[in-house]
Amino acid sequence: MVEIMAHLTRHHFFVIASGVLDTGIFKLYILAQSEGNRVLVDFSFDCEKQGLDVRFRTENDEMVGEVVKCLRMKKLFGDFLDM
Repeated sequence: MVEIMAHLTRHHFFVIASGVLDTGIFKLYILAQSEGNRVLVDFSFDCEKQGLDVRFRTENDEMVGEVVKCLRMKKLFGDFLDM
């Protein structure tokens, strides 16, 4: 998990909160901000089912594509995305 946090901060994302729920799902909330636009990204990792759910909340939908590019998801999650 430390690697994920380091990756995010290196790419100018702010980690808002993270932790494991009673259900075993790991939650991670990050914030991206550019020129007054903000995007809250909500990651949910279900280790048991090997599932990943990512949700974006923003007032400017055009920001989502830029955030996805900046996240460098393949570098962050590696082969997990190929499952």
